[in-house]
Amino acid sequence: MNMFLGERPRCLILTSGTLAPLGPYTCELELRADVKLENPHIVKGDQVCVRIVTKGPDSETLNCNYNNRDNPKFINSVGMTISNLIRMIPGGVLVFFPSYPILHACKKIWEESGLWANINKQKAVFVEPREKEPFNSAMQSYYSNIKEYGGAIFMGVCRGKVSEGLDFVDNNGRAVIIVGLPYPPFKDPKIALKRKYIDLCNSRDKEYPRGEEWYSLEASRAVNQAIGRVIRHSKDYGAILLLDARFDNPRLKSQMSKWLQEHVKVTKNFGELIRDVRGFFKDADQKFQKDRTDAASFSSDAVHHHPAFDFGSSSSSLIKMESASSSKTSEVILHPRKKIKIAIATANGEETQVTETSVQEYITMYTCQNSSE
Repeated sequence: MNMFLGERPRCLILTSGTLAPLGPYTCELELRADVKLENPHIVKGDQVCVRIVTKGPDSETLNCNYNNRDNPKFINSVGMTISNLIRMIPGGVLVFFPSYPILHACKKIWEESGLWANINKQKAVFVEPREKEPFNSAMQSYYSNIKEYGGAIFMGVCRGKVSEGLDFVDNNGRAVIIVGLPYPPFKDPKIALKRKYIDLCNSRDKEYPRGEEWYSLEASRAVNQAIGRVIRHSKDYGAILLLDARFDNPRLKSQMSKWLQEHVKVTKNFGELIRDVRGFFKDADQKFQKDRTDAASFSSDAVHHHPAFDFGSSSSSLIKMESASSSKTSEVILHPRKKIKIAIATANGEETQVTETSVQEYITMYTCQNSSE
């Protein structure tokens, strides 16, 4: 930075959604910022649901500190929390962990307990790989599952490719779940030296943060980056769920992005959390989502009991799903947004047209036609 300033630029503008708090940042860069501007977010309160989750459904305290990171009881409580939450959340869900070792430790224990299979039954889960080619393939599969089946989960790490470099607009990211606080490795020699250096600077100039404050800020900035993946435009909406009781701390709350702070609510009771998340998406879907028949609220039971699927002789229309086997038909019923070829015929079996649509879209079209007659 000193080399850059040596070129004597007329003006230097630093802008980002995650610069705050500005004081420690300018001190680190050794800059004198004459003008500081911190603006509110473009979204309103009814477009975001921010909750600090302190307990799981089994009343286990959620605290992803060093002592708990290998604790099966704690890890299973986190898994049950995620499993319950994704039932309420439409579209894509992003889950971020402090590091790859913690992510893989959770995955291993969830596989052993059966939670991993349970989560996958609700939404397909994709885990962030470190290599470029598998990463691109995983992202494509994630987007495809949201488009075809109405939802998917992507599990990654804070400071990773997904948490800091990609946009998840609209249904591609309806919620971000943060598991734990992504502190830098405490015993890393580089981190230890940086803390000592920051403490030394603080002893000379109190404008500098203390080493402990810098360490905390590093975690908060990583969280703020990950949170920013969800709300990408003025009509977007989503939930931000912080799974760690340590987030309920005045210092950590003050280090969150300013626009977020006024929306944060701490839930001490898991039932309250579920009611809040369910109610938020119900209201937001009605206000902001054009496609109000979201796959998350569309059940196979509704398909079987809908008049359009009465195949009796009195039915005004018949649906023939062109599929290779009955298992394919079952897949379509379970995933009503998947595109298939549907032949619409009169009651006597005379085919009138073949169209590529989904079971869900057909029912919507059928209902609208009948209501207008």
